[in-house]
Amino acid sequence: MCARLVDGDPDRYAASVLRCWKADSEELASVEIGRPVMPSAELQPLRFSAIGVSDQCLWWRAHRLHKVRLKGGLRPDFGFHEVPPRAWSTLGKSAETHPIDPVLDVTLINDSSRTGTATAVGLELLDSWTVLKGLGVAQKVLPTDVYILELKKLHPRQPQMVLLPDPMAIPPDVPLRYLLWLAAFHKALGGNESLVRLVIEFEGRLHRSGLIYLGVY
Repeated sequence: MCARLVDGDPDRYAASVLRCWKADSEELASVEIGRPVMPSAELQPLRFSAIGVSDQCLWWRAHRLHKVRLKGGLRPDFGFHEVPPRAWSTLGKSAETHPIDPVLDVTLINDSSRTGTATAVGLELLDSWTVLKGLGVAQKVLPTDVYILELKKLHPRQPQMVLLPDPMAIPPDVPLRYLLWLAAFHKALGGNESLVRLVIEFEGRLHRSGLIYLGVY
């Protein structure tokens, strides 16, 4: 049934999207190989319902994702970019009043039938690269808290996490929203283009978001 739906809608399920799903599933499976299975009364499906960027920081939605190409023709699901300094005054912002590090606005939903507990949140680098910069570029759920992730040198597929001082209970079908401040992101990245996932530890297992592009100046 699912194969028939995908084959019948090539505009929605383009080849690049299917390759992205395949690579994402294979990479996640390889990471989980050899890890002990945590006992659980039932599978705990946790969903990244929404991921945005907070207006508290000097970042905004990426305008040129169509130019971000990856191996195998893959493309990020969405992304964000550092606001260029020339646009700071127009937005009424500056490096003195707003953090230059990205502050992500994340909403989660527990799709299972029972309450689970999240114990850590973080970020995982998939790839990074450097390109020439300088070209012109054309809620209802309130955040529960702001978590500061003090990033060290980012290495591919090595999640960095911040332990939650108070574990978050996530009841079924009740959205949970938080802000994740990626402190020292510029220094930790070692480039200016990157592809990442958000990560959360929920009921003893790591859950990862879709692919997110983050670019800096």
